[in-house]
Amino acid sequence: MKAKVPAALAAVLLHEGGYSNHPSDSGGATMWALPSGVYDNYRKSQGNKPQAVKQINSAERVRSTAVADQERQASGRYGLCGL
Repeated sequence: MKAKVPAALAAVLLHEGGYSNHPSDSGGATMWALPSGVYDNYRKSQGNKPQAVKQINSAERVRSTAVADQERQASGRYGLCGL
């Protein structure tokens, strides 16, 4: 199953590859499929102040997504690595 993760992530990022803040999306502002609240929590956990999700860099994108996925799995919620 985990072999499908790269292909699934690539498919998601085709549609979630940039910034979005659509009024119909209850997740609020997102960048590269990462909601601003998740990004804020990640930055706080690293001792940094929150900033606009639009300012995320590539390294933070990878680390914050991995941390969020670990938290989802630990809580029993769906996580990307569970594909």
